[in-house]
Formats: sequence, structure tokens, C-alpha cells
Amino acid sequence: MNFLSQFVPSESLMKWREPNAYSRKDLSHGRWIGLLIFLMIPSLLIITYPNLGRAGIILASFFMVVGVVAFIRVWFGPGDVVCLKGDHITKATRGLPLLTEYRDIECCNVSSDSYNNIDFSVLKFIMKKKWKYFTPRHVTEVVVPADVSLEQILQILRDKGVTAITEPS
Repeated sequence: MNFLSQFVPSESLMKWREPNAYSRKDLSHGRWIGLLIFLMIPSLLIITYPNLGRAGIILASFFMVVGVVAFIRVWFGPGDVVCLKGDHITKATRGLPLLTEYRDIECCNVSSDSYNNIDFSVLKFIMKKKWKYFTPRHVTEVVVPADVSLEQILQILRDKGVTAITEPS
């Protein structure tokens, strides 16, 4: 795959949006505490430095808005878009999209999971090459909602040379 192929659209073999339930389940206690601290920064700024003036109020407001937006994004926002293409898999995240070529994937572990009565499957990819100093941004995990054909996705991966290992449920 060359550099230009990332910008030229190619035909999608399969495309879906990950369920947001997986993101909510993944909110560990540490992330909740971090989010709470981030939301508490504005009030701590205002309480500890009452004479901050206009710059302090702007800084406190900035922290408050970023914290609220982060919470809303995780709790109510849509999941990431995953697309199986001819020679690679992409995952459009909040930042730059992740891209992994099928030839770089050694195998795929498939497990079933659920959160708040929402069923989904988790596909975890094991990469062939282990990087010592530099780790590229690869798609390492994909979540498939129950209403998307998991068998069709696994068949596409098998056709591309990826071994799929399904864990018993």
C-alpha cells in the first residue's frame, strides 16, 4: 500500500459503527476519578484564587467546558466507525483514523460481551511484528454490535488471511 492510497477512497467491504455501550463499560474507576477532578478544577481555581480576574474565569470556564464535553462524548456520543477495505481495516476515532493492513495481523480473538442488556462482540487483533522503540497506531480492537453480521466480518478477515479464534461464550 502506498502513501496516496490512504487519501483515495476505495470500496468498503463492510462498514459499521461501534456501540457506545462498550465505551461506557470501559469507563473504569480511574477514568471516573480523572473526569471528576477535571470537572472540579474550575471550582478549585475560583475558591483558592478569588482575585483571579478575567483570565482566571476564562481558564476555569475552559476546564469546565472541556470536562462536560468529554463526559457527554463518552456517555452519549456515537461509537467509532469501522470499515473493512480491500487491503486494510480502518477505525475513525476522535483523532486521526487508525489503519492496519491485513497482512500485519497475526490472528483475531473474538469474544462476546454485553453492557446494560446491549450485546456486542469484541475482536482483538494480535499483530505479527512486535515494535521495540516505535509503536505505530494500529487498530488493535474492534467492537461489533449484535445487529451486524459477525460471520460476514469473520469471513472477510479469513479471506484476507487473518486467523479468527472464537472464544466459547
